[in-house]
Amino acid sequence: MTTRNLHNQSGVTEDEPMLDQVKRFFVRNIVMIIALILAVVVIIVAISTSADRSAVLKRQTGEIMALQQERDALNSKLDGQLEQVVRDATGGMDAEHKAADDAVVREFLTMALTWDSVRDYLDVREQVMRVYDLDEESQFMSVFMPGEMAGIARTDPTGEVHYAYDADLSNRFGSLESVVTRINGTEYSYVSTVTMKSKRSGGEAETTSTSRLAYDVIDGKIRNLEARTVPGGVKYSG
Repeated sequence: MTTRNLHNQSGVTEDEPMLDQVKRFFVRNIVMIIALILAVVVIIVAISTSADRSAVLKRQTGEIMALQQERDALNSKLDGQLEQVVRDATGGMDAEHKAADDAVVREFLTMALTWDSVRDYLDVREQVMRVYDLDEESQFMSVFMPGEMAGIARTDPTGEVHYAYDADLSNRFGSLESVVTRINGTEYSYVSTVTMKSKRSGGEAETTSTSRLAYDVIDGKIRNLEARTVPGGVKYSG
């Protein structure tokens, strides 16, 4: 078979003009060419859209960060103004200072008012005096947390303990509401209303009693602690 015959079989002859050959090529591959063009267009559009979207996101991120900074600055300004209002209304009281003092007193009361029996109460009482440096004869200990010498419990010569109070009474700290009565630099004086919840092991309903305390908080320590009312959480039997 001659070369001429091979060209004839492929549909292209030597005598066929180049322009006709190009036309025949495009006609045969028109679908592929269109698909290629569309693919290129899609890629160009995608790249352009991605670039535009990236620019938009970058701009929006900047705007959001600017708004957050403005919000933080405004909140800081409002907090400062609120703090000043509180200081003016309370004679210069620092709200954060008071909150820290209240936390100290709540920790103290949680220890002092949490016990599950009178025997446990006596142990807690000793711990309170030791940790908070309170004297047995202090006004608070003798009035608010009376001990064995005050009659809460008596040990006879045989070693047996006789309780004047209900031995099966349990107690829990309830709440603290404090009011600043005097400010001397960083030393704050308070009068506080304290609640405690008591319950007998026999299943009787829980009772709530209220007491009032006066004290100073100096450098995070409770000083000059006095009980203004006797707590009602521990009651005499029968």
